[in-house]
Formats: sequence, C-alpha cells, structure tokens
Amino acid sequence: MEDIALESRVPIFDVMSLSYRFVKSGIMQIQPPEGDRQVPGQSDAPWIDAAKEVDDKLQRERFLDAFKILAAVKDKFADHPGAQHWVEGMLGQLQVELDKRPIRSTAILEPAVTLDDLVNLECDPAEGFVLSRINGHYAMEEVLAQLPGARLQNRVIIHNLHRRGLIKVRDATSVRRYRQGPIDESYLEIDGNADDPFR
Repeated sequence: MEDIALESRVPIFDVMSLSYRFVKSGIMQIQPPEGDRQVPGQSDAPWIDAAKEVDDKLQRERFLDAFKILAAVKDKFADHPGAQHWVEGMLGQLQVELDKRPIRSTAILEPAVTLDDLVNLECDPAEGFVLSRINGHYAMEEVLAQLPGARLQNRVIIHNLHRRGLIKVRDATSVRRYRQGPIDESYLEIDGNADDPFR
C-alpha cells in the first residue's frame, strides 16, 4: 500500500482508506509482504496504528475518544506532514459523523443530573467546563458561543455528555408576545357602580 501511495503521489491514508472499503466489500484481499521486505516509509508512519482504533471509536459513536486519539497524534507528530494530513482527514470524517445526527442549534441544553451528582461525576476538565455552561436556559448555539477552543471539540464534548445521559436536549418553546386588545370594561360594573371598581 505504501508503494502505491509513493507511485501515485497520494497520502498513505487515502490508499489505506480506499483499500479498507474494498476489502470490507469483498472486492479486494490484502496479503502480507513476501519475506522480510522492508516497506518504504513504514518506519515513518507509526500513527497508522491509530487508524483502526479511531475507526472503531467512530463506528461506536465514541466521538470524544476518537478526538482525543487524533489530538495526541497531531501533537506527537507535529513535524510530520503525513500525520497532520491524516489527522485533518479524520477530523473531517468526525465532523461528518456528528452532522448525521446533529443537535439543532436552537435546541435547549439542560442538565439531566442533580447538582449533588455533578460533584461526583468522572469528567475531564474540558467536559466539566462545558457542563458548567449548561443550565437549561441556553440553546446549543448559545452554549457553543460561550466556549473557548475549537468548535468541533466542543460539539464532540456536548455529544458525549448527551450520550452519557448527563444532559438533556429539548425544543425551544416560543413565547407569545403580548398584544394590546380592546379593554373589556364590563368588570367595572360591580353592583352597578362603575365609579368604584374595587367596591
């Protein structure tokens, strides 16, 4: 696969992704290399081991776990263009998966656990901070606007909090505006005396 990538001048991840789809659909089979042949660039692509794990997390909708793996690879191989390209591609795939079942921007986010339970929750600092901004008054878009950092990361955290049952999502209720109408003066006629309505 790395030979194909080198000959085609395309990222190894694209070749692996296409090969994975072909193998899964039964179009192609993969054989191990013959003998002790060293595949060019193999030692330069240790992040490839993370590909299967990230794919598994995406399949099971554990988006926060997948995001953490991608962030670790991005940080560890900051100087490697191939790793960065792979991470960006997978972050794009993560966003696609999120968009398949999005939380509407107007939906209200509210806690699904009591304040006492919140103290004992196992959350990393980022999750805890996002959870602290959810109080049942703000819509999804309003919560995202309050949070620092990457929008994708915050969406992933909110999705994970919802998946864990720590927050609920409800439709925003519209508030009917007050309209001035004709005044009903019949209530003034108490005992036939309109001069003293409080009598």
